[in-house]
Amino acid sequence: MEDLNSGVERMLLVSLPGYTRRARPAQAQRSDPVEELLSYPDLVRVLLDWVAWWNPEHYPFGVPGGMTPSEAGRGIF
Repeated sequence: MEDLNSGVERMLLVSLPGYTRRARPAQAQRSDPVEELLSYPDLVRVLLDWVAWWNPEHYPFGVPGGMTPSEAGRGIF
C-alpha cells in the first residue's frame, strides 16, 4: 500500500494544478497563479484512471518477477 501512496504522489498528484506537497522538485515551484483547480468529480476521475493504469499495466521497481501490482496481489509467481 505504501508503494501505491508514494506512486500516486510522485507520478500523478504533482502534475495536478494546485498541488503543494513534498514531491514536487524545488525548481518546479510555481510563482504564477495556479490555474483553475479540478472539481471533485474530475479529480476522482483522474485518480481512478491512474489506478486503472497502475494496477494492470505498470511494472514498478521492486515487484518480484517483473509483475504488475495486480499480478503480485493475486500471488501469481
